Amino acid sequence: MKSFIIGTAGHVDHGKTALVKALTCIDTDRLKEEKKRGISIELGYAPLKLSEDITAGIVDVPGHERLIKTMVMGATQTDLVLFIVAANEGMKPQSLEHLSIFSLLGVKNAILVITKIDCVEKLELPFIIQNIQIVTKGTFLENAPVVLTSSYTKEGVEELKQKISEFSKQFLETQSSHRATLPLRIPIDRVFTLTGFGTIVTGPLLFGQISKNDEIEIYPHHLKATIRQIHAYGKEYDILKAPSRVALNLRGVSKEDLKKGQVIGSPHTFKAISKASAKVTFLKPVQGQEFIFHTGTMRTNVILKKKNILQFSDPLVLQPGDKFILRRDTTLGGGEIVNVSVNTHKSIKRGGEEVFWSGSKAQPLQGRAMKRKTTSSPPLLGDNGQALRILEYFKKTDTSSSWIPIHTDDICKNIQMPRLEISEALLDLIKQAKIIRLPQGYYLSCKQGDELKEKIKTFFKTKGELSVVDIKEIFSISRKYAIPYLEFFDEQKWTIRRGDVRIPWKILE
Repeated sequence: MKSFIIGTAGHVDHGKTALVKALTCIDTDRLKEEKKRGISIELGYAPLKLSEDITAGIVDVPGHERLIKTMVMGATQTDLVLFIVAANEGMKPQSLEHLSIFSLLGVKNAILVITKIDCVEKLELPFIIQNIQIVTKGTFLENAPVVLTSSYTKEGVEELKQKISEFSKQFLETQSSHRATLPLRIPIDRVFTLTGFGTIVTGPLLFGQISKNDEIEIYPHHLKATIRQIHAYGKEYDILKAPSRVALNLRGVSKEDLKKGQVIGSPHTFKAISKASAKVTFLKPVQGQEFIFHTGTMRTNVILKKKNILQFSDPLVLQPGDKFILRRDTTLGGGEIVNVSVNTHKSIKRGGEEVFWSGSKAQPLQGRAMKRKTTSSPPLLGDNGQALRILEYFKKTDTSSSWIPIHTDDICKNIQMPRLEISEALLDLIKQAKIIRLPQGYYLSCKQGDELKEKIKTFFKTKGELSVVDIKEIFSISRKYAIPYLEFFDEQKWTIRRGDVRIPWKILE
């Protein structure tokens, strides 16, 4: 099967979902709340069969201004944009913001679709098109083909299918084949379970190819799983190549282990990073360095340093060439990742000891995260008051017997500082071996970290397997906190995952 991905764009209530239904006979608004409110809230998906061997996957995005973060998630996987403008309203605020987003993402392939032509007089259509083309001059829509449609009367729908078919032939011949030769990458956008099948994830197969029974790794948490089944557009496949929308039935991981924003790849292929250099473009001059960073299905806080260095509050899986969007309350800019080795993280060996390498300083992995240094260490960040305030907050929590880790949200709530300043200070404290980071944004003091290791070591001296239930009992915590602990044990190589349990690895060495 040959495939590519189509994304919709346009202002709320301009007929995106109705047009997708007219093209595919599928209503992508599947949620009760979407039916009730009459607008799209989540991304919707529908296959468009163009021939016996070509099927396009349509990603229908919400148009409401409060759902731009969801819209961006769909936009970053798009090969062809159906830019939709209602004839009776013309270009509206979200039309313009969607136009900016796709421009920043470097999208070049588009069809301008004028919807709801049954709501205006035929004589008005040339003037409507002209007004839209004036606004979009100089953008990727300037030379895009224009199709006039009505989802109510079905006028223009077949013509639009024909335009999409014409694009597919050119795209599949010239642009898509190279992507299948690159390392496997699938950003996860949905996670659920099905009775009799287990864990299911969906996402765009952006690069590489995937086969039934392949072993895969889920980044940045380094979970291992096996492909049990591959589905695309209602059919099962033994092998599938990029680009395509896919649904994967996974063996070896549970729904609770997975979440939107993680990335599926081949084992030992990617490393999570906290910094990258980039080409950054702003739509207009902006104040401040703090933004929300969007790419693929990932979203996190970022600080822009030296005009081209991005420092993320959470580890991300990125590659050179990846496009991104920078937002606050509105879209401010975007760009392209240039280099992901600004702060390369990798494990090396030094005198038989595993070392965590970051930039120009090397520190033992266990020492960096777990051991309290007995030798003198450099002063804590000079006059970094933010880090000192956060460290004091951690010391206060040490007085309690609770093993509930501290989340970034807790710190933001109790310390009145910008979130991204807090994230930067946390990174400094980790480097200084004052705190340790658990997955999913949780933190512990190093004092608790030392006790944590001893508790797990003691457990494994009498038992061979560690489960979620065991963690809940040992630390008197809920599953919500147990999962980050288990993921941390795997990262530290204390344990290895075997199905739903962990068995000891280096914890007893």
